Parts: sequence; C-alpha cells; structure tokens
Amino acid sequence: MRRKIIGLTALISLAGSPAGADARVATVTGIDCTEYCAEKAVEKCDDVTSTWCNAYIVGCLAGCGISHL
Repeated sequence: MRRKIIGLTALISLAGSPAGADARVATVTGIDCTEYCAEKAVEKCDDVTSTWCNAYIVGCLAGCGISHL
C-alpha cells in the first residue's frame, strides 16, 4: 500500500508540474481554472480516464490552488 501511495505521489508530481505552471498562467490571465484544466486535459490526453491524465488534471488544479494563495 505504501509503495502505491509513493508511486502515485511521484506520478502526480511529474505529470502535474507543467500543468501547474499552465494553471498559474490561466489564473493570472483571468481564465477559470476548472475550464482551463479540462480543456488542457482534452488536448493532451488520448484517454481522459487514464492514470496519467488524472494526474495531469490533479496537477493542474493544484496549480490553480497554489496561485490563489
């Protein structure tokens, strides 16, 4: 169980970093983060239900949350 959590955390950090940067740009320009992350996920993911795509979306939304601080 612990390995799965560590693996998932690593995956999110790797997949979500660029998305988080994009989300911060979206926040600065006044675009709604939820819509922006959804549009980016559709552009970048072949299968929206894949683990990589979910990690991308989580990273993007985390970037939105960080930019609001």
